[in-house]
Amino acid sequence: MYLDCSILAVGALGVLLVHELGHLLMARSFGFCVAALSVGLGPEIFGHTDRSGTRWKMGALPIGGSCVLSDAANRRSFSTASLAQRALIYAAGPFLNLVLAAIDFVAIDFEGGGSAFVSLDMRLEVLIGAFSASVGLFNLLPILPLDGGRLLLIAFEAVRGRRVGEREEKRLLRIGLSVLASTTGVSVLFLFKVIG
Repeated sequence: MYLDCSILAVGALGVLLVHELGHLLMARSFGFCVAALSVGLGPEIFGHTDRSGTRWKMGALPIGGSCVLSDAANRRSFSTASLAQRALIYAAGPFLNLVLAAIDFVAIDFEGGGSAFVSLDMRLEVLIGAFSASVGLFNLLPILPLDGGRLLLIAFEAVRGRRVGEREEKRLLRIGLSVLASTTGVSVLFLFKVIG
């Protein structure tokens, strides 16, 4: 039981890491400097800085993550990125989660061979695949600070020919955070009701 929970927890953290790796790999492919990649939020528990200057860290709260691009003097500035480059960087995280989920489900189907019997290991694999798909799809919601919200701002910029103002963006961010906080609260209450 404890081993299964540990495997599931490590798998969930791995899914979050895959998401942030999508952003990092796409940003680096365009020559942008990534200042930090974090799995989890809050204070850093432990971390390591690689040769490229990226700080890899684990946050105290094992939910979410972030990939922070910097404007290092010797690298391209993210503020100079084209609309297409920014869109690809934001889309890369959810895309990699969906690819991971697809690979996971194909592997499960191959391993199961159509059998009605599903082992515990396979159930854990299904949960990890489902979590990866959920993280990918959730992050595509058109709400700031999610990737989908960033993609929506890029779409507005493409149509309007100019960036959304800083005040407008902050207001949209506050609204998005309120929506996410309220839906998360409702989800947690629902989960406790189902469990209890």
